Amino acid sequence: MSSDPVVAITESPRNRRQEETFRKVLTAGVEMLRESSYADLTVRAVAARAKVAPATAYTYFSSKNHLIAEVYLDLVGQVPYFTDVNDSRSSRVEQALRALTLMIADEPEVAAACTNMHGMITARRPRTSIRVPPITRTSIAATA
Repeated sequence: MSSDPVVAITESPRNRRQEETFRKVLTAGVEMLRESSYADLTVRAVAARAKVAPATAYTYFSSKNHLIAEVYLDLVGQVPYFTDVNDSRSSRVEQALRALTLMIADEPEVAAACTNMHGMITARRPRTSIRVPPITRTSIAATA
């Protein structure tokens, strides 16, 4: 069911074709979310927009919440960040958090969807811990 929580899945690396299909479905999900709302989003509708079979979309996204979690993680991964090692640690953390906050502010439907699926992002912690720490490490690293 689409409201099921996201489960932590150990993903094997995708080949080029699989990655293209994953990206196509993910992009369709982002576009649909920007045009409508979390409540209106379905994996089947996203599959139709991406021009793939629903079974193909479900291969990559087990539920609507899984899709939203991946959308969020993809957007977080796109947040540009730069830290000046001459800035204080608190300033670097503030800059990183500001960049993340602005990303969410620019994507209100994504923010609303993530709010609706309370706890789903943390269920994807194994993947999150790989993508988010570079921002954190760069922001908090001791000054040289």
